[in-house]
Amino acid sequence: MELENYPLFQSGETYILMLIDSGDGRTFWIKGQVNGTYFVAGNTTLKFGNSEPSLPKKKNNLDSAVIEKLENFNNKVQVLDTIDFRERLDKDLKRK
Repeated sequence: MELENYPLFQSGETYILMLIDSGDGRTFWIKGQVNGTYFVAGNTTLKFGNSEPSLPKKKNNLDSAVIEKLENFNNKVQVLDTIDFRERLDKDLKRK
């Protein structure tokens, strides 16, 4: 995997990436760059980039990793409930 100076990722972290094929079947880009990037920390997922009001919001119990990401990105992230978000992803993938 090549990230080319992508400042978001740190070793040992977990992410969900929305990828799009570049056309060769071997190279993929993050769809919408930051907008297709989700940081997963236990029961909290952070969606970077533009907010999507339809996604399941998380309201409390943020751990230190999540708080650090929020501070580093000037709170320009959407805080989601991981379980609800994954259920939403599963439903969306089954529809396609």
